[in-house]
Amino acid sequence: MASRVPLSLDHRTIDQHFERDPRTRLTIQDDALSELSKAFAAAHDLGSKIEGAASAIMSDESRPLAQRQIDAKMTIKVLAEQATRRLDGARARAAKELEQIAQDSAPPSEPRNAQEIRNALRSLPRAERAQIIAVAIEQGDHATISSMLNAPSWLSGLTEEERAMRQHGWRAKHHADALAREQRLKAAMEDFDRGGRAFLDFVAHVTPQADAAVAAAKAANNAIHDATQNTIANHKAAAE
Repeated sequence: MASRVPLSLDHRTIDQHFERDPRTRLTIQDDALSELSKAFAAAHDLGSKIEGAASAIMSDESRPLAQRQIDAKMTIKVLAEQATRRLDGARARAAKELEQIAQDSAPPSEPRNAQEIRNALRSLPRAERAQIIAVAIEQGDHATISSMLNAPSWLSGLTEEERAMRQHGWRAKHHADALAREQRLKAAMEDFDRGGRAFLDFVAHVTPQADAAVAAAKAANNAIHDATQNTIANHKAAAE
């Protein structure tokens, strides 16, 4: 029978996001991406173990069905928790790395005359303001850029969309490597989250439903209770 472990839980899904040397085409090491890739590989292996263990336990017809279901569920739970801990740890590291990239590529502190610069920008016609900002980005005029980016957009006469576009332009110009890595990590995390959700769906699918086990146990308890009541009734009848 074909494996039901999700295809999206393949480490190559993450490996495609590594930067490659343009000359040699060899992968450039990235610890955060490596952790995501290793977590996928570990979760895939544990998924295979889950599938194998569940199949072996449930196919042992020498044991009651209810007990098999309970044992399979507990085994799956232990293995799935190992996988999710590995996945959660790798994702937390990648998220922390993204926070660090954002911090490292944030605008510098604004100058003391930042409010004057913002007032001047806000007073300009839109086209002239756009031209001044574009020149400031190109020439690395951090005073102008930091004054604009470290305050609400309207203080500089910009919309939120314009401010976001200018911030992206500034980062692309002065933090190109950080921005490129951020984009690779974000794309990898989208694939990672998709694979993580698929893994949880897989675990839910292969886990035996507890209803049958509970129903069987309840039926057994009811049978014992009925037998006990019958015995008591018979003793009473005999005593009378």
